Amino acid sequence: MKVLSLYCGGGGMDQGLKQAGINTTLAIDLDSDSCKTMKLNHDCEVINGNVGDYVDSLDGFDFIIGGPPCPEFSNANTKRTYDSKEVDIFWRIVDKIKPKFHIMENVPNVIKVCKRDNFLINAFNHGVPQTRIRRFFTNLKEPGPGEKKVLNDYFNLEGHTSNSGFSNCNQYEISRPVNQPCKTLQIASTLRLTDKPVYSKKYKHLPQDYKITHIFSNDELKIIQGFPDDYNFYGNKQSVKRQICNAVPPPMIRGLFL
Repeated sequence: MKVLSLYCGGGGMDQGLKQAGINTTLAIDLDSDSCKTMKLNHDCEVINGNVGDYVDSLDGFDFIIGGPPCPEFSNANTKRTYDSKEVDIFWRIVDKIKPKFHIMENVPNVIKVCKRDNFLINAFNHGVPQTRIRRFFTNLKEPGPGEKKVLNDYFNLEGHTSNSGFSNCNQYEISRPVNQPCKTLQIASTLRLTDKPVYSKKYKHLPQDYKITHIFSNDELKIIQGFPDDYNFYGNKQSVKRQICNAVPPPMIRGLFL
């Protein structure tokens, strides 16, 4: 089966397919570090370029997957414009090639610009220890709930996690015990393990005896996102974090084949 991976990023969707016994044939992404990450982990051809430049030259694929950039639809972006350019490019390629299978993943709000058949999946229902809800456009069947995992299933922790960073997000109830899934990983946020509950991102308002005990490393974020231990990311610390947090958790894709 020939698989085309558009907007492949760090290869989360590709890793999920790989775990289902399906290997990517060709991957395309504009980010050079992501392309190098793909080469480190997947035996496929990788093109570092703009997907839109290859619309006319792509053909002969049985399966097309992709996660077009989501900032234009994300609630975390207060200046979102709902510009559908990249989403439209994905569907131009699908409609042109007419593969047997396709999967497009994005944030829930993408429904405002794309009305094709879709469903929502919570990563927590598929072995990912975070409440990450994403919209999938695919001709595969909607999966039923799978195995649920929490942070303590992967790490020996005590305390609470606090995902800080966005000043425009809700300032309350942002802390969760480690026997629950953490909130969605975000590039601009910092997942912290704390010794007591946190109910505000404004740390100066917290009691004097409060202290932040641990900031999760990229290697830990990789596990929380559902990547295996031996998955390698290329780039500096910020680039790796961006690739991890932007990725589709592989178990969400694997769940489509269970």
